[in-house]
Amino acid sequence: MKKLIMYTIILALLPYSLASSTVINVPGDYPTIQQGINAASYGDTVLVAPGTYYENVQMAEGVSLIGSGMENTIIDGGGLNDVVKAIGISNYLIEKFTVQNSQQGGNTPGNVGIFMNPSSSHGMKTVRYCRVRNNGHGVEIWNDFGGTAYVENNIIESNIYDGFDPYLGTVYLTNNVIVYNGRDGYHDWSGGGVIYIKNNIFAENGRYGIFKHRDTPVFISYNDVWNNAQGAYYEGYSGPPTPFNPNPGTGEIAADPLFRDPAGGDFHLCEDSCGYLVDSPCIDAGDPGILDILLGCDWGLEYPVSDMGIYGGNNGDFQTGVEYDDITLLPESIFNLRCYPNPFNAATTISFTLPHESHANLAIYDILGRRVETLVNRIMPAGKHSIQWDASGDVSGSYFYVIKVGGNIEARKLVLLK
Repeated sequence: MKKLIMYTIILALLPYSLASSTVINVPGDYPTIQQGINAASYGDTVLVAPGTYYENVQMAEGVSLIGSGMENTIIDGGGLNDVVKAIGISNYLIEKFTVQNSQQGGNTPGNVGIFMNPSSSHGMKTVRYCRVRNNGHGVEIWNDFGGTAYVENNIIESNIYDGFDPYLGTVYLTNNVIVYNGRDGYHDWSGGGVIYIKNNIFAENGRYGIFKHRDTPVFISYNDVWNNAQGAYYEGYSGPPTPFNPNPGTGEIAADPLFRDPAGGDFHLCEDSCGYLVDSPCIDAGDPGILDILLGCDWGLEYPVSDMGIYGGNNGDFQTGVEYDDITLLPESIFNLRCYPNPFNAATTISFTLPHESHANLAIYDILGRRVETLVNRIMPAGKHSIQWDASGDVSGSYFYVIKVGGNIEARKLVLLK
């Protein structure tokens, strides 16, 4: 099997207002996480050093809260209230923590690992690269009537009730491992909103893998839903729970994900060239339109098509140390990278903008991460540029156009139809 190479397409994110933002270090500048957040303004980052912090934290508007990796930075709620909450907050990033030990009895709110309750109709919330365990519920979002939440590349395990609970808003639940929770992996009790569930592993939860409200549009594809005690896909709240067929249901599987050491907390997938006797069925089984942006035994396995679970997909900075000029609040485009038309037949035009004179490399890759053609590889002036890709000699299918300028890389998908 093809292994032990670093896949070079790394999707970069725009530093959010970095020139005018502040990095606040905990405990360097403030001894507690909450004191660091209280001192932060919109666009600032609270950067937390390794250690265990016994706190119950309230987020602030527009702040990025970034740990030093889930294995190194722990927020322990001490059995009191929610561990991390964002009540009345509409824009934030929570990244690279273990979040554990909320209040574990009673009804929510008050017993959640990460509780998002924006009480607004806008904004973007992101929770990624976190381990959320030993809480009443794992991650919840309420009252997000018109906002968007991204919950991606997390391990949500061993919570008393549910792994993830949504209430309204648009939610993208992508590349998570949601296992060993006492009730459901995904539980929607309220109805409303729009939910996209993709590339996750829901396994060995105490009731259902995915339990949806009958009135919620839920788009489910490319998940492994396996060995949940009472079933895989159920819906309810207007009568007894009944099975449903996932929509669209593309790429759904039901198989033992073959984690390496789940009892020890290792949810990497087994793969033979990494020293295991079996290959996980979740390798390269995710949405083929999503890339594993790194390949190797610690990240995506085999080919760049996304693996299901936490170590697949857009995982380029998972578990790494945080450099200040990598800090992000919201995913935006540095270069305004676009192509039109898309999908296209024979030719399309790719456009991008350079903020200053730079050496730019623009290339096309196929779905397996092989370089198809280099369109630009030279110093270019500041401003907007348009480059045509003539694909008349290429086969129909999905491709990626990738630009690299200095240390920044962006990738987008395009589809050739003949």
